[in-house]
Amino acid sequence: MNTKANIASKSASEIVDEEKKKKEQKEREKEAERQRIQEQAEAIAVNFVRIGGVWYKKCINPDGDFVLEQTCAANIIADYEK
Repeated sequence: MNTKANIASKSASEIVDEEKKKKEQKEREKEAERQRIQEQAEAIAVNFVRIGGVWYKKCINPDGDFVLEQTCAANIIADYEK
């Protein structure tokens, strides 16, 4: 059954309901993507700290000690994009 014939056989309320469901699905997908990006950003952000306008990356040196390595926002953006 082609799409035009299918649409012609549906009532206006059925068409509106389908469009509403499609819109709701797109909104759910958009929200899921936004949430995924937020979680990804948070996972990256825990590796950095800003002190007095200077950015530092949290690192572990070969001895296993926690250290802060100075970096800049441009390097962070280059490494992690947006």
